[in-house]
Formats: sequence, C-alpha cells, structure tokens
Amino acid sequence: MSVPEPFQFYEVKPQLLESGKQGRYVAKTDLMMVEVQVSAKDGGETNLHSHPALDGSWLVLAGKARFYTEGDKEVATLGPYQGLVVPRGTMYWFECASDDNLVIIRHAARDPNESVQRVDGSPRVENEVKVKEGAYFGR
Repeated sequence: MSVPEPFQFYEVKPQLLESGKQGRYVAKTDLMMVEVQVSAKDGGETNLHSHPALDGSWLVLAGKARFYTEGDKEVATLGPYQGLVVPRGTMYWFECASDDNLVIIRHAARDPNESVQRVDGSPRVENEVKVKEGAYFGR
C-alpha cells in the first residue's frame, strides 16, 4: 500500500522461526521507531541490558514473553494483546515463554538529547536463527 509523505504504512507479517530471534524495523522517525520481533523457544533479548535514550513499549501479538530485570527477577509474563513499558535506562531482558513463536512489537521513543546506544549488563547470547520455510505470522 502506498501512502503520501510523511505517513508510513507497515504490516506485521514476519517469517516464523525454528530457532533464534529476528527483528526488523518497519517504521522510523527522528523520535520514534517500530520494530517487529519474532523469537523461537530459545530466543528473546537474552541478556540484561538497557537503552539510556529509549523508552520502549512492548506488545505481544502471539506466544508469550517473560520479562526480567536485575538479578533475573521476573517482572511479568505477557500473552497476546498484553504489553509492558520499559522506561529508558531500565535494565531488562526477555525470553519466549511458549512453545509457539513469540511475535512482539516494540515501539520506542528516543530522547533527542541522547545518543541511541545499548548498555549490556551481562554478555549477549546469540542463538542461531533458523526460519520456518514458507511460514509467516498473519498469513
């Protein structure tokens, strides 16, 4: 679909996964970004970290997400159509908490006076991404 500037149209139809996590930005402005992420059972934001310049809002569309903060303290387990706001500078991580793929949208608003960065509180874990051929969310 084509929309006139400055509007941005996006769809949420990511490829589903056998393993790992994939994310794709679907819209951006100078202050806001929208990202769609898919995580298999072994995926998620699997290390403690924060974004000092970004307030984030997470909305689960499918599957379940379990969010944690410092000391691996559980914050919330979210199912479809449930969300969580993570204020900038807050340490967190999340994992897929279901056997089905987690499909989650992150809306982030950027403080224009800060540079966008990620501060890791523990080592990053990279899981191999394997896609489910021909399988997409929302189709």
